[in-house]
Amino acid sequence: MSLNSQNNKNYATFDVDNFSEAGLQKFMAMLAKAGAPVASVTASNRAIVKGLTSSKKADFYFNNGQRAMIRIGAAGDIVILEINGKAVPLKSPDTLQKVAEEIADYLKRGQPAFDKSLFKKLKSVRVETALRPASVPLSKKIAEAKTGLAESIAQEQLALAEIERQKQAAADAENQLKQRKTEYSLSAARTRQLKDELKLLGA
Repeated sequence: MSLNSQNNKNYATFDVDNFSEAGLQKFMAMLAKAGAPVASVTASNRAIVKGLTSSKKADFYFNNGQRAMIRIGAAGDIVILEINGKAVPLKSPDTLQKVAEEIADYLKRGQPAFDKSLFKKLKSVRVETALRPASVPLSKKIAEAKTGLAESIAQEQLALAEIERQKQAAADAENQLKQRKTEYSLSAARTRQLKDELKLLGA
C-alpha cells in the first residue's frame, strides 16, 4: 500500500489495522527476499497515544543478531525506523518491498561494526568477571549469572548468523549447480538435434 502526500509523492504504508505479528508475515517475507531473514517479530497491534497523535510499533529481530524497530502513524505511514536502537532515514520508498530492501542494506552495511561492538562487549564481560573476587554477595552472583546468560545469548546469535550465512552460501552454490545442469541438458539436446539434422542431410 502507499499514501499520497501533499507534495504528490507516494509513500509506502502498512495496514494500520493489522500491524501485528500475523499481519506482518508478508513484510517479513519481503525482508527475507531482500536478504534480511527475520528470526522473530514483536508487534501487539496496540496503539500508543501521546497527546493528539497515535502510533504503533513493531520490533524485528534478525538472524544476524541485529534488530530494527518500525513505528507507524495513524495512516500506516512509517514515522520512525531504528536500526539497533539508532534512528535512521528512509529514502521515501513508495512500496513496502523497497522499505525491506533499504532495511536489508542498512543491516548489511552495519554488520561488521555490529559484530565488532558485540565482540568488545563480550570481551569486557569476560575480563570483569575474571577480576572479581571468588567470595561475592548473592546479589552479585545473580547479576553475574544474568550477565552470563546475556553473553550466551549473544554468542548463540553470532553462531546462528554464521549458520545462516553458510546456509545461504550453500543454497547459492546449489542453485548455480542446478543452472549449470540445466544448461548442460539444453546443450546436449541441441547437439543431438544438430547431429540428427546432419544425418538427414547426408553430411
